[in-house]
Amino acid sequence: GGRAAGGSSSAKAAQEAAAQAVQARFGPLRKATVDRARRIAASKRGNKRKGGPGGEGAEGEDRKSRIDTQEDVAWAAALLAPMGLKVAGGEPVVRAPASSAAPVLEGLKALEGMPDFVALLRETQIGKVVAGYRHHPKPE
Repeated sequence: GGRAAGGSSSAKAAQEAAAQAVQARFGPLRKATVDRARRIAASKRGNKRKGGPGGEGAEGEDRKSRIDTQEDVAWAAALLAPMGLKVAGGEPVVRAPASSAAPVLEGLKALEGMPDFVALLRETQIGKVVAGYRHHPKPE
């Protein structure tokens, strides 16, 4: 027996088309961002988006990034520390703006409940990244 859902060539083609569209719109992107776009496209396949920017659910839930998978955690680490971590101190070399970081940090609160929590901390360095934000002199 093969895999039933998610493995079809049309699903893979849709994911690849989504990744290409995102890169065409925003330029070269990190692998973590492209992987996340592909996964979101696969999960949204067949679902029509209701409303536009500022439409239904624009408050509350939209201010928190959804962190469900290891790929999401890797994306969050790449977004929060786009240039990596400093050798001395382990803080991000460059921090994401507060408007981008706040929803991601809020979404990461669910990370503790993930099954491979300790492994995720080691593999993605998300713990070090978040600690760098906690110890920043500007708490915004």
